[in-house]
Amino acid sequence: WQVDETCWPQIKDLAEEDSLDGGHSTMSKLVGEWMKKKGLQLVKERKERTAESAKVDNADDIPFVDKLIEFHSVCDSLVRKHFPAASPRAGVQATEMPPHPMYLRTMTSAWESIVNPPVTLKSNADPAQILAHYLDTVLRGHKGKTRLQTDQQQEICKSVVGLWDYLNDKVTFAETHASLLMRRLLKTGHGGRFVSDHATEDMLISLLKTKQTAQ
Repeated sequence: WQVDETCWPQIKDLAEEDSLDGGHSTMSKLVGEWMKKKGLQLVKERKERTAESAKVDNADDIPFVDKLIEFHSVCDSLVRKHFPAASPRAGVQATEMPPHPMYLRTMTSAWESIVNPPVTLKSNADPAQILAHYLDTVLRGHKGKTRLQTDQQQEICKSVVGLWDYLNDKVTFAETHASLLMRRLLKTGHGGRFVSDHATEDMLISLLKTKQTAQ
């Protein structure tokens, strides 16, 4: 992601010198704009790639969602590391502190724009369906040609729920996820091998319920 983390403290210092609120309004806006620009570039690249294909297979979106998850992790780490709500106490890492609320709000706003892109950037698949199909692949125990262990499945599920949190159309996600779950169960009932780990399914349901309650 070509993030030169050494620049953020200096930029933050400059913003603090130029603002009565400690520079947070200026700096959080810059951070949010950077996140939105980089994230929408990923969406744009997907649209351009799928426009060249007559039919897009769900497996084709695995690298796209992988990149979204990776970039979301970069954004989260950046905010927690460089913009904590308060100066860390002795012996406490900045990443262990909650992020400053202004940066958390701008990150949320940026990612809502990324996960729910404008019409001009939308292609032949709904974001909610893309995430649901990606999750289905993970719950089947593989990603591309890579077999996934239970702990890997659970880590990826947590990351997907992190993106799901920004979705506007959670109803479509729920309907698609339920339909795909039924297919996996039916395959099991007809002698197929259901590779999805029940512990992972339970953890996912618990995470989604917790998020919905919080909202």
